[in-house]
Amino acid sequence: MSVVPTVSPDTNDYYDALHFSNLLWDETTAYDWTKYSDAIYRFTPEAFCYFLPGIMRVSIQDNQVALTVIESLMGSLDRSPVVEYWDDYFLQRWPKLTDVECDAVIEWLLWLNEHPLSPFSEDTILRACETLELVKKHRTE
Repeated sequence: MSVVPTVSPDTNDYYDALHFSNLLWDETTAYDWTKYSDAIYRFTPEAFCYFLPGIMRVSIQDNQVALTVIESLMGSLDRSPVVEYWDDYFLQRWPKLTDVECDAVIEWLLWLNEHPLSPFSEDTILRACETLELVKKHRTE
C-alpha cells in the first residue's frame, strides 16, 4: 500500500506521510503522531483508513487527547450535516470505513468526550458522531 499519492508535491506533509511507509498501524507512537502530524493530510485514502486505528490506539493507551492529529480528525468530522457540502478530501476517506469501523470511531469520540483533559466541546464531539452516522447512511443510499 502506498501512503502517498503517486503524483504528490514535495511538501512537509508529503515527508510526514512518508515517515509511516515502513510502519504498521499498531507500531505508531504518540511521538510519530506528534512529530509527523501533517501526514494525515497527505495519506492516500487507503493509508488514512489503515492508520486511523493507530491514532485511536495511541490516544487511549498513552492517555493522549490533545494530539494535533486528533484535532485534525475532529476538524474533518465537525462539519455540515448537508452531504452536498462535503469536500473531496472527506468523501475520499471517511466513507471508505465500514459501519463497524465508523462505530469504533464513534466509541473513541465518546471516550474523548468523557476524558477530563479533552480539549473538545461536547457539541463538537456530538457533531462528529452525527457526521459518522451520516457517512454510514450516505454510503448505503
